Amino acid sequence: MNSLFMFRRIVSLYQNLYKTSSISSSSLSSREIYSRMKKLIDSKEYKKTLDFFDQQSHSCTDFEINLALKACISLNEYQRGMNIRKKLSQNSLNNPYIQTTLIQFYSESFISSIIQLLLDCDLVMSIMLTVYSLQLPINQIISMQLCLISNNMPTKVLDLFDEMNIEPNQAILAALFSACSRVANDRAMKIGRKLLNRIPKNFLNDDKLLTSAINILMRFGDVSSAENLFQTIEKKDIVAYGAMMKGYIQNNMCDEALDLFEEIPLNLSDVSYTIIFNACAQLSTDRAMKIGRKLLNQMPKNFLNDNKLLTSAINMLMRFGDVSSAENLFQMIQKKNIITYGTMTNGYNINNEPLKSLKLFEDMKRDDINADAIVLIILIGACARIGMLSKCQSIVAQIPLHFYENQRIRNFINSYGKAGSVKDAQKIFKSIDKPDVVTYTAMINSFGLNRMDSEAVDLYRKMPNNLQDEVSSVCVLNACSHSGLLNEAHSIFNEVSHKTKKIISAMLGDHEEAENIRLNRMKEVGKKVQVGLSWTEVNGEIVQLKAHDRSYSRSKEIYAEAERISSELIKHGHNYDSSWITRPLHENETIKSVLCAHSERHAIAFYFIQITKNLRVCGDCHQATKLIAKIRQVNIVVRDATCIHHFSTNGTCSCQDHL
Repeated sequence: MNSLFMFRRIVSLYQNLYKTSSISSSSLSSREIYSRMKKLIDSKEYKKTLDFFDQQSHSCTDFEINLALKACISLNEYQRGMNIRKKLSQNSLNNPYIQTTLIQFYSESFISSIIQLLLDCDLVMSIMLTVYSLQLPINQIISMQLCLISNNMPTKVLDLFDEMNIEPNQAILAALFSACSRVANDRAMKIGRKLLNRIPKNFLNDDKLLTSAINILMRFGDVSSAENLFQTIEKKDIVAYGAMMKGYIQNNMCDEALDLFEEIPLNLSDVSYTIIFNACAQLSTDRAMKIGRKLLNQMPKNFLNDNKLLTSAINMLMRFGDVSSAENLFQMIQKKNIITYGTMTNGYNINNEPLKSLKLFEDMKRDDINADAIVLIILIGACARIGMLSKCQSIVAQIPLHFYENQRIRNFINSYGKAGSVKDAQKIFKSIDKPDVVTYTAMINSFGLNRMDSEAVDLYRKMPNNLQDEVSSVCVLNACSHSGLLNEAHSIFNEVSHKTKKIISAMLGDHEEAENIRLNRMKEVGKKVQVGLSWTEVNGEIVQLKAHDRSYSRSKEIYAEAERISSELIKHGHNYDSSWITRPLHENETIKSVLCAHSERHAIAFYFIQITKNLRVCGDCHQATKLIAKIRQVNIVVRDATCIHHFSTNGTCSCQDHL
């Protein structure tokens, strides 16, 4: 009861915030004042907006006051906003657009902190009871709803709605739609559809409310109904177009998002740019690249200060493979945050630049930016791509202890497996109480990469049947193929579902279906050929080498050593196999010059230690490396895209020539 009494006192104080004084009405230049303030806000010049408002406040109407409040929200000047809010007329509080601004203002202000304190004390039911016992005005209920949403408690908004005995107005409906969209479970869908079906006819002229309804329909996957609702909006603004485009992207219909973009007759907002950049990034087709680059080049200069917008553009460019342009855009961002760094790091990984990912991690530490779980996962992926155990261990050592309590720890399994440390991968696997399908598959794949094929089969057999899917099945069958375990492979293949068999058949032998998959993949990511890369570690430094690349500072030495190795190979009977060349020879090229310029040959020439290759090692390089290990009497370790090869001084490989 004491808690409820305290809450009543707080709500009483909260009500006092709504006491207003009327402002004198004046028509003097009000339209001109509004127009200028609107332009300043659209240009994100919020301080100038408020300075101009102060000069003209004696002539301002509720609409100009509303704009001033929006500027206060953007500048986080809540005390100033409270003073401006007092200038609103009492009648304006019934205007849904002004209510919406007030909702946002109070949600962002100290009132949000008060309600959060009450929520932390488990007084949600007290809030509900007090709302109705005190018969708070509609706009106060709306503010409470938005505070709950802004504090990541949209479910409580739905609870509050269930207790309401009043018909919701436009602003309450908008808040409820937002809550339903965020929760997006069966209950939220049921409430959302019920609200949509009961919208009063006079509300159907409210374009902003219809836009909120479009958001919820798209979130529920009901694209057709959202499209029908969109067509009913007579005066479509950029927000409505943005809601439709965002909805298309959420439903994996990025082409439709670009189709709609090309129909927009309005100037784009910062949000619209972000949405279109995301659509172009997901598609990465010729059309998407053309639209994305054109849009980026035409973007107004005042948007170049928008970190969120620039980050989405960086992601798009990285998806296009345009690393250089993404780096230039990254350098333009003055106040880089964890999201900006994470986007760049992930972009480097996508474009096979793991060394740059790791360097960026050092830059983050220099700028005192702590990596979050997402960035740490990306960094682990970079380590896995390089396959260097020492670098993996270095990154893992910097990961906070609380991260180990999260299911995301399974990413370490993949990283250690690719680095050749199965023992560490197993240790992580055993530390997870209830492994899911991803965890099992990562461990099976780690066994397969390291030619521990019997262990891969044993773990697959121990895996619960309901967790076995096509990915885990392909991983274990791939492991079987490494060691010629035909009986085990045949047995597993007969046990999998019909759907999985179709997928595996396409991967292992149904060439017609495999061709369809390949063509679809080409359509999805374009026809750009991936450059062959190899990494090796020299004196604690990781070195990246490209096929046919002479830009490295010691290229002359590398090519000279490669030529000596080539002469030794020929002397010992090696014949260069032209079947491993998949393109026409250029002028002045020979079979020998092409094969000897593969990145792993450069890495071997540079230093006989540990090599990681991003592509599958070709048969000619595999045969040559066996012979090199025997001639030079050195052990060579090569990890390619499928497994880890240990070449011994007796001229054999751990894969037993199962490439």
